[in-house]
Amino acid sequence: MIPENENVLLKVENLKKYFPIAGGIFSRPVARVHAVDGVSFKISAGETLGIVGESGCGKSTTGRLILRLMDPTEGKVWFEGKDVFSLERKELQRLRQDMTMIFQDPYSSLDTRMSVGRIVSEPLKIHSLTRSKKETAERVAAVLDRVGLRPEHMNRYPHQFSGGQRQRIAIARTLVLKPKLIIADEPVSALDVSVQAQVLNLLMELQKENRLTYVFIAHDLRVVQYVSNRVAVMYLGRVMELARVEEIYSQPRHPYTVALLSAATLPDPKAKKRRLTLRGDVPSPIDLPPGCPFHLRCPTQSEECSVARPEIREISPEHFVSCHYPVS
Repeated sequence: MIPENENVLLKVENLKKYFPIAGGIFSRPVARVHAVDGVSFKISAGETLGIVGESGCGKSTTGRLILRLMDPTEGKVWFEGKDVFSLERKELQRLRQDMTMIFQDPYSSLDTRMSVGRIVSEPLKIHSLTRSKKETAERVAAVLDRVGLRPEHMNRYPHQFSGGQRQRIAIARTLVLKPKLIIADEPVSALDVSVQAQVLNLLMELQKENRLTYVFIAHDLRVVQYVSNRVAVMYLGRVMELARVEEIYSQPRHPYTVALLSAATLPDPKAKKRRLTLRGDVPSPIDLPPGCPFHLRCPTQSEECSVARPEIREISPEHFVSCHYPVS
């Protein structure tokens, strides 16, 4: 969903992931959770695509599917023209040098029994990217310095660092491979606000220096606005709206996007805005309603919305909406 003349690095097409639910310990699956339900988009090299939505909308599962940390129920992912889901084990391991992930919790994603030096150098050893211990130590020291840590930190352990420092360690572990694509799954949500800004600025600096491509997953609309070139808004496993960040925030066209933005906090406590309150609760992903998945909560829904599921379509240049009656 970007112009065809762009340098497309990642292409996701009709991606789906359904998790079976069994009726008992030894019984067959009786239902399925529709975690991701037909997600499609493209990302060009050097771009940041923000994926935003409520908890449980499928954004983190989408990121894990892209990296093939789990197998899809249906759909395709191409990275530099390679079909990620058809690769053999050795080919996939080579691809993982170019596609990596930063996880949400900087403490649980780091092995507390390993020193920082071992944590950051482990990817180098797995992919056999250095020839000696000296070369490994030099690369680790260089990448730690780049993320704002000191070489002497190599001999310390994760519990000896603050949350922001631990996330810098996780970023260093990712950066040491010199990847092309990074899936950042809520990378600052567990950090204090002041530390969030530091980590976000670091990620943006690294992107400019190395022409990195990000899929930035978050629930904080202001964070996504700050780092993204384009934004995909997800709801119940589907992309409701996808557009350049300026258009999403200045002229949202899907009722769900309008509601999300109206609920976001403003920097100025005295500023006033109209709050759009949605009725009802999010439907269960096990038993999705017919038609548009959002129609039960939509303030502008019609009879057609309860019957026909809208396909995502381009309503203006590079602005895609999955709605029968987009907001004008």
